[in-house]
Amino acid sequence: MRSKVKKAIDLIENVEIFFGLVCLGALFISIIIGVFSRYVLNISLGWPEEISTGLMIWAIFLGTAIVFSKKEHILLGYFLKFLPPRVKKLNELVVLTLIEFFLIILLVKSMTLFQTQIRIPWGQMEIPGAYYFSIPVITSGLSMLISNTYSLCDEIGNLLQKKGES
Repeated sequence: MRSKVKKAIDLIENVEIFFGLVCLGALFISIIIGVFSRYVLNISLGWPEEISTGLMIWAIFLGTAIVFSKKEHILLGYFLKFLPPRVKKLNELVVLTLIEFFLIILLVKSMTLFQTQIRIPWGQMEIPGAYYFSIPVITSGLSMLISNTYSLCDEIGNLLQKKGES
């Protein structure tokens, strides 16, 4: 069961990496089009800026979810290396629990925001606001919450296994 969950998390991570790269590529192309049209053609287009804003939001949140699922967050790793091993494990359990509560709150609040913005057009292209606000729902709900829940259960299982061996 554990390996199936880990495979599912790895699959979600690979999908996130793919879409993150697509977002970055499209962001680059959108910015190039905006710069070229403004400075070479002397035509100020409004849509490249709007598309770039949305793609930047998607790329940042997807990148955050990828780093989070790999447990490569800079501050967390930096501070944990100074703690003794017993305190480090307990601290990791406390941090994972706090993150779990935060992600649940983020998921609930972002779903509410998504629902209120679904029909409200934004900007010149009248892109629905849900385009901008769907990413926290996806990353906090699917990726980060699943990954964190798996890590939290794994840590609790490791602690219970060590107590059983003692």
